[in-house]
Amino acid sequence: MTAAPNAGPGRPTSVPAEVLRRAAAYPERPAVVDRGGTLRYRELVTAATVLAGALARELPASADRRSGRPDPGAVVAVLQPRTAAAVVGPLAAMFCGAAFLPLDPTLPPARIARILTDARCRVAVAAEELVDRLPADVTVVRAGREEHLRLPEPDDLAYLHSTGGSTSQPKQVEVAHRSLWTVLDWYATFFRLGPGVRTAAFGDLSVDAALLDLWAPLIRGATVVLADEEVVRDPERIVETLRRVDHCFLSTPLTEWLLRSMVDTGRLRTLATRGDRLRLWPPAGFRAAVHNLYGPTEATILVTATGDLRRYADRSAPPPIGRAVAGARLTLVGDGEGELVIGGPVLARGYRVAGAETATAFGPGPGGASRLYRTGDVCRRDAVGELHFVGRVDGRAGHR
Repeated sequence: MTAAPNAGPGRPTSVPAEVLRRAAAYPERPAVVDRGGTLRYRELVTAATVLAGALARELPASADRRSGRPDPGAVVAVLQPRTAAAVVGPLAAMFCGAAFLPLDPTLPPARIARILTDARCRVAVAAEELVDRLPADVTVVRAGREEHLRLPEPDDLAYLHSTGGSTSQPKQVEVAHRSLWTVLDWYATFFRLGPGVRTAAFGDLSVDAALLDLWAPLIRGATVVLADEEVVRDPERIVETLRRVDHCFLSTPLTEWLLRSMVDTGRLRTLATRGDRLRLWPPAGFRAAVHNLYGPTEATILVTATGDLRRYADRSAPPPIGRAVAGARLTLVGDGEGELVIGGPVLARGYRVAGAETATAFGPGPGGASRLYRTGDVCRRDAVGELHFVGRVDGRAGHR
């Protein structure tokens, strides 16, 4: 197994490289805790490299066969329940130079088939009990014996995620390792994730916010507590889990429920939320810091964040969505209020097999100097420089 390079100041790195570094530094630290037990960093890397060996034999090869790399657009679908296998699969894909595509096991088989067709994906890792949800022409790969490890370049494809499809047919968004690393590195630093820190993962593993749940902790050597299906359906059991962790990300509705209930969150010190318009402020005495995030899938999960909402004095309006993060460049098309346009290293490559739509959504900036993404979200900037979500250009409710 090849050692990961050390990441010096300013040196580009990636999720698989950083997980490998953490495993080398402290192999016995717990990486993922699920309903079946604990997977340590050493065990995570070993499982992923063995699975990567099997994947490498099934993926289409690069045109330059001497490189030993798969085709630059190779994608591995991951169809797993809420167990550590849902982490091993994506890491194995990245270890063999492919991108990963997480699938929701609750989707109808016809919908899964459509996603795979749109993604041009015919290789998958899947739990035995879920294989029958995949089309017959998809190759399901099991772990072999030979380890394989090839760390990606910054501009290689990291993952595909489906847009929400609220205004059109869902599309597969392509995101490179550089963009993914930029966002996760910011998130892990901002929320002080590291060895000894425990984070909880409650969200749907097929949506892009799950990348914050899983990979931001793992690139810093923290421990992910992966709640199972029974826990995520039961608010009381969610609260029990929260009391045993330091940080978590929750959907907006669940965050609002937590703020209304004013339950004791115990050990929890920071709470991040995203997905819809947050309408509640943390009440007096709420123990954890609450941060509201915003970002579309096309800009790698998030582009803004607030400070600790408990510290905001002006509560005359709903909470803001905050200021730009992770190098995102944000512009309002209008005088003080208008459509939010995003530029910078957080931008996705574009849409899979949708060149015309990519060209429309990711247009050039002034003078053609850079790419920009038009969100369709109308925002305003307040007197202290924070953004507030106002609505959609098309009049629909909610944001991402």
